[in-house]
Amino acid sequence: MKKLLSIWLIALIVVSCGSHRATMRSQRKAPDWLHGIQQGYVIAVGTGWNHEEARDRAMNAVREQIVNAIAVQVIAQTEQLTREETRNQFTNFVDHFETTVNARSEFVDALRGISISRVNDFYWEQFGRGSDAFISYHVKYPFSEAELRGLIADFEAYDRRIGNEIDAIERRRNYDTVEQILEDINRLRYLAQIGANEKQRRSRALRNRLEYMLLDIRIQRMEDRPGFIRYHLRLYDRPIETRQTPDIFATCPVRVGKVTAFPEFTEVDYTFDECDTTAQQSLTLSYSFEGFRTERTFSFFR
Repeated sequence: MKKLLSIWLIALIVVSCGSHRATMRSQRKAPDWLHGIQQGYVIAVGTGWNHEEARDRAMNAVREQIVNAIAVQVIAQTEQLTREETRNQFTNFVDHFETTVNARSEFVDALRGISISRVNDFYWEQFGRGSDAFISYHVKYPFSEAELRGLIADFEAYDRRIGNEIDAIERRRNYDTVEQILEDINRLRYLAQIGANEKQRRSRALRNRLEYMLLDIRIQRMEDRPGFIRYHLRLYDRPIETRQTPDIFATCPVRVGKVTAFPEFTEVDYTFDECDTTAQQSLTLSYSFEGFRTERTFSFFR
């Protein structure tokens, strides 16, 4: 909040001092590039209460201009996205690119590594005096057409790879284990964070579909008798396995001997010597997958 207020105050002073002369400057005459456009360079300005703050904001403005330039190029090929959507997506791309597998790109490294040390020229002016003084800091930063084309190509390749991952999950029809579903859900959650807008929508929709699959998992009875249960998990018309062991609840103090998981079914052995012999009792098996619960109750008598 303080940072936003600071920026607002500086902007207000800039407007009020727009017709005033600078009280100090880095050189007597402003450079020719100050208010122009030079091919192969980004011209940006930042304001602040001191030189360091103004310089840092100028460097942030450099990065913002580069991102905007790339977004404009991408929009020409991706008409379904608005300019703001694409700009935000490319910002996410840069933020997340280095965390992806084998993410090595001289172009992305150049964008991520925007540094004051690469500045070709700079010029600053001070307006006002004393506590009201602020700095306007201009930088001339090298950024070639080749770097722009390289970043666009990196963005498009990155976007395609995300799309291919979503396609692969979407084409998958059968799951052998619950953990495979959970793995895809977690991957889609990540892809929804880093993907472009269309990829975000697809990832969320597909993740919702997989979560509904978790809701459809059922405990299928194979055999049960007092002291013993054999069952398997079932998703639609197929068995499905899990590494999880069930939570077990009973209406009386049963003692679970062991839970043994086999490739196609699970067995539960238990004793119920301390249970009331005059009433019907039951034992419930319960699984929770990402908060989605499936359970089944088995009745038994002493």
